[in-house]
Amino acid sequence: MSKLEEASALIAELSVEEQAQILAELVRLMNLTNIGIQHTPGVCGGKARIRNTRIPVWTIIEAKKSGASDIEILQHFESLTAEDLANALRYFEGHKGEIEQDLAEQHAV
Repeated sequence: MSKLEEASALIAELSVEEQAQILAELVRLMNLTNIGIQHTPGVCGGKARIRNTRIPVWTIIEAKKSGASDIEILQHFESLTAEDLANALRYFEGHKGEIEQDLAEQHAV
């Protein structure tokens, strides 16, 4: 029996609450909440940005708050994919305080 099969069998024996805890731990370990989002000193001021671009997450959120559709955003930022957009929105959901602060800093300039 493979390790994956062993793990699956063990997980099947756990309660729903325990399974949820394992899922949360896997998400944390795999850093799934931040897939496609980078923080790099010296790039976009170290702010959260879309993978390998100079497009900060706050820019996408600002566009959405201004009423831009996903299609409009993707047309404007031709290097972005639908997955990039989804990653930015998911990142915002998990890091609202950070991105709201980034937006406030941009409007203060």
